[in-house]
Amino acid sequence: MSRQPYLLLSVLSVLLCLGGSLLGQQNSTSPPEAVSTVTLVLDRHGCEPRELVFPAGNNLLEVLNRTGFDAITYHIRPAHPGTAAAGSSLLDFTLQGRASSAFHNLKFSPGSYKMTLDNGARWTCPITVK
Repeated sequence: MSRQPYLLLSVLSVLLCLGGSLLGQQNSTSPPEAVSTVTLVLDRHGCEPRELVFPAGNNLLEVLNRTGFDAITYHIRPAHPGTAAAGSSLLDFTLQGRASSAFHNLKFSPGSYKMTLDNGARWTCPITVK
């Protein structure tokens, strides 16, 4: 599968996010906060890449539905139940459409997280934040 269209979408989304930040800070002396972008493809076999790695801070996650399901619901939560944020969810989202995508601007603290999917496909994608 060619990843070029996904890469182009990711680059454009980062430019749009940074462009909006720069426009809002024209008179500011502080530089805009860097945004890391990761594209996650959900297909019939699970997640690609198999594990996500983000820097702490603001990140842009693009999720592509290639599962064949009309809709998928996914969640991002801390991976370890004993953490202070246990039970809290960074993201709960339902993506509609078989070939749809969504962008999520997420702020991560360092630690381990997991993305889980509902809809009969019980996949888990580990997330490491450094």
